Amino acid sequence: MGLTNQANLQEDFPGFPAPLRTELVNTFKLLADEKRLLLLFHLFQKKELHVSAMCDILEETQPVVSHHLALLREVGLLNVRKEGRHNYYSVCCDQMCGIMSNLFHFLCDKNKQEFQFHQFTMSKTSDAEGYQITQS
Repeated sequence: MGLTNQANLQEDFPGFPAPLRTELVNTFKLLADEKRLLLLFHLFQKKELHVSAMCDILEETQPVVSHHLALLREVGLLNVRKEGRHNYYSVCCDQMCGIMSNLFHFLCDKNKQEFQFHQFTMSKTSDAEGYQITQS
């Protein structure tokens, strides 16, 4: 199945709402860019970074980094905090958890409450909002 064949998508994913499918496709397209993924990785580790620190990490100019940040912010993956003339960015954990939760809901084995992809297993924890990823 080609992902561009929109007519078959609803048949191939019964019960998968079109708006959610569109949100996931758009989000994962953004995350498919290595630089944006690297930004998110560092933001998860550091909790918050100033634009100039991200320019150093990516070894890119401020306009290039700002473009990546704007795209991630538009889909709700980033929070921005202004302090004077400076912008500090952090990951919007609620949005990231929501995306993963929605994906998990539609892809998991409902009896086991887990989703397997190659050697990785994502399973629901006893915490209502929590998930763990293990490698087998």
